[in-house]
Amino acid sequence: MIKLKIRNMRIVGRDLMSSTARKKVILGLWSLMWCVVFLLTCLRTGAVMFHHVALDYNEGWNALLAGWGIGVGGHQLYSSETGFIFNNYPPLSFFIFGWVIKLGGDAIIVGRIISCLSIILSSIIMQRLINIMTRSALSGWAGSLIFLATMNTAFYNYFGMNDPQWLAQCLMLVGVYVLFSSGRVSFVWWRLLLSVLFIVLGGFTKHNLVALPSALCVWMFFLDKKKAFLWASMLVICLGIGFSICYQAYGMSFFHDVFSHKRTVRLGRIVHGVKALLLMVGIVVSGIGVAIYYRKKIRIHDNIVFALLFLMFALFFGLMGSMGAGVDYNSMFDVLVAGTLLCGIGLATLLNDARCGGVMSYMCATMSLSLMFLVPIRGVSFYHDIVSIHEKEASWAENIRLMQAHKDDTLCTDMALCYWAHATYPVDMFNLAEALKVGGGPYPVQAFIMNHKVAFVQLYGAPDAYRTKSTYFDGWLQKAGYRPVFTGQGHMLLLSYKPL
Repeated sequence: MIKLKIRNMRIVGRDLMSSTARKKVILGLWSLMWCVVFLLTCLRTGAVMFHHVALDYNEGWNALLAGWGIGVGGHQLYSSETGFIFNNYPPLSFFIFGWVIKLGGDAIIVGRIISCLSIILSSIIMQRLINIMTRSALSGWAGSLIFLATMNTAFYNYFGMNDPQWLAQCLMLVGVYVLFSSGRVSFVWWRLLLSVLFIVLGGFTKHNLVALPSALCVWMFFLDKKKAFLWASMLVICLGIGFSICYQAYGMSFFHDVFSHKRTVRLGRIVHGVKALLLMVGIVVSGIGVAIYYRKKIRIHDNIVFALLFLMFALFFGLMGSMGAGVDYNSMFDVLVAGTLLCGIGLATLLNDARCGGVMSYMCATMSLSLMFLVPIRGVSFYHDIVSIHEKEASWAENIRLMQAHKDDTLCTDMALCYWAHATYPVDMFNLAEALKVGGGPYPVQAFIMNHKVAFVQLYGAPDAYRTKSTYFDGWLQKAGYRPVFTGQGHMLLLSYKPL
């Protein structure tokens, strides 16, 4: 009888080992597939990021403000009252990229490189966090690779775009990592302080990233109320110091521009957040599904609770933020990060559970759901981007040369064109239009146009059918007598109140 039991135990042990090994093979091959996909998508990134072709409106906006942050151009960093440039970002990223300009570099190109590196570093931090939380390096790599593949397919515009979004996300993740980097969560005072410092640095890079610190504070409260209070106190003190520095440097203009930024808000715009959510629906559904599957085993102190709290806060703040005009799908990036952490923890749990051999395959398939449809579509558009980049650059080069010839006498509305041509008078058309919609003004830029302070105004459109984002601005141009006098590349127009 004893020998029979021992033999049965050996058989069960072999079955368990073979089941675990089989799941590891499935997960390893699945991870390798998305690693290859990510590397292929990087071909497009590398082909376009080093050219003087704007990838997004915000690229030039960030670059111009970076120059202003270090005194280049003679403008104040926070000067929305003029109506030229509206700045609702904290100052840290502008100082970082401003020094690039001071050293003679191109803030847009360097910003794209830093964006790529920030996303890759964020994926590595997530891999390390999942590994520390679960003791499964494979699950960590699986999560980080599906994250990278998603970023450079579903949200490829932000992979290699000059924007501080992922620099801020990366700093926030470092703030979490320092609490776990000892191999387990640790709340010693110096780790708490480091965590706070990195999170505050992230907040002063991009101010709307509140989901992660909110989730971390609540989870710490579940684990240790005293340490949670200490962490929150440190956070308040560091924020106070940061705000004091900003007040000394910029006065009340900083608080007015960042926290009273004028824009329209509509409930219907929440659909943009939902669209972004659909692009990562497989990751979110898989993470929540595993949490529900193991709900009876989850305890309040478990690491998965932090990931669930993070996801909950990210969904709330992301969908609320998406209602504002001009808010892109970046408002939902916290959802992607939280979903990645949740999926990594779930994959590790499935690897160690012999009862659910087939569930691993289903989870991998579900996580891949959005990408399976996106990859072939993006493949076609990426190929077009690669083969057309030189033609686009030639068109941009001609417009830049034209703008440089009139840089001191032109009101420039394309932020990247303004930056590369060193235009003296850039105007932020999107934010100006939003401010005018909600009753802002009057702004000095109106008198600037009406009094013919510049000979030219740069716009896009057909000579007989052009308009900006603002009917008010169009009206100013018409009253001041500005009419198309020159057509550049890519439907660029120069308007003037006097014939050439």
